[in-house]
Amino acid sequence: MILGIDVSTSITGFAVTDMEGKISLSEACDLRRDKNFFSKCLTIRAKILDILEAYGGKIEHIYIEQPFTFFSSGGSSGKTMAALQRFNGVVSWMVYECFEIQPEYLGATQARKLVGIKVPRGQKAKKVVMEHLLATEPDFTIQYTHKGNPKPQEYDRADALVVASRAQDIKTNRLPRVIAVLPYRYEQDRSKEDSHEALGSYWDKGSELLFSCPSCGHHKRKFSVNLDKNVFKCWICDYRGRNIRRLVRRFGSFVQLQKWDQITDRTDISRFAELFMDEVEEEGEQKLQLPEEFVSLTNRNLPLSANRALRYLGERGITREEIQRWKIGFCYDGEYGGRIIVPSFGTSGYPNYFIARSYVGHGMKYKNPQASKNVVFNDLFTNWNNDLVIVEGIFDAINAGNAVPILGSTLREDSDLLRKIVRNDTPCYIALDPDAADKERRIIQTLLRYTMWNSIRSM
Repeated sequence: MILGIDVSTSITGFAVTDMEGKISLSEACDLRRDKNFFSKCLTIRAKILDILEAYGGKIEHIYIEQPFTFFSSGGSSGKTMAALQRFNGVVSWMVYECFEIQPEYLGATQARKLVGIKVPRGQKAKKVVMEHLLATEPDFTIQYTHKGNPKPQEYDRADALVVASRAQDIKTNRLPRVIAVLPYRYEQDRSKEDSHEALGSYWDKGSELLFSCPSCGHHKRKFSVNLDKNVFKCWICDYRGRNIRRLVRRFGSFVQLQKWDQITDRTDISRFAELFMDEVEEEGEQKLQLPEEFVSLTNRNLPLSANRALRYLGERGITREEIQRWKIGFCYDGEYGGRIIVPSFGTSGYPNYFIARSYVGHGMKYKNPQASKNVVFNDLFTNWNNDLVIVEGIFDAINAGNAVPILGSTLREDSDLLRKIVRNDTPCYIALDPDAADKERRIIQTLLRYTMWNSIRSM
């Protein structure tokens, strides 16, 4: 789904649509009663959290209307523009913090134009936008004042919907034309046939094809796809990648993805069915309770018993930010007494595993729960669209950033981690200990059976 936001210090509009453009949410947040900047920020944050609770993992793309950056006759003053820029930045950060999705920005004029809204000279843009939506969107309804005029917040709802609809236009209407040509042209390259019948509009530079960018939608053909090197890059917004299949998977249809897999000799689709067969039969995600004595080190007021645990983490190079991100805690007594506890959270938000590492010199360094290790450690906080580092131990994962420990001697073909990597086509770096060369080789061989060779790197 797509979240569109029209940011304003008086009334901010929010819209959520699916990839077909169907409206799921269209609301406005009235900030006129908040008399200072920080009060407005708190009100907006509460609204964003409400949307997060309602739509959570369903939101895939976020678009924010870009504030004006230049003066125009009769437009906003420098003071107003500066305040709006500052507020826009705060809202952008809140959205990123909550959804962990980097928002993209659309100019109001460009968004209206590409949705098909033309503002005649001398008319107010907001009024024209409102009339257009009322005429073309049956699910868009508004409230009126007693004088028969739309209430002020309705214009902000409309602008947010235009932003979301513009994003949907980028993702669905223009992209198939761009993506459809890639499998077709690649097949022609392999068979050495002419490419003049290829679908879509692009400039042919030999092994390089130049499109309009599917990410930023810039009208110039600055999106370069190099078939020989299997890479792509936009010279406008810097959207790039090392595997064209990721481009087809993200912006194309399933049929186009199948076509790409066939002509690039990717593993047969039946192997993927075999790989994911067990997943369909699973009853649900594993859940377990953290130890009763667990104390989170993310708390502000910690007992004196936490000092030794914090000192141990400091000696391992673990920062306060990493403690916060990984929700690290400890147990002072009980079954796991004297141990650092690093919990793992599944996509449901519940703990599905934890690692208990001694910080007081136990003979057995690790004492883990009696539960299945076939989980993706911290799946909830893993970004599958970025490069993923596969490591052996939990402290390696903490230091490596976007990383997952394998929790075992190797990466099995029936593991949830492999399923996630294959489903998301995630580029992987293998970073095991120097004495684990054989284990590293087995993991790479497993990945090669299901993923592209140039998506795997050894560190």
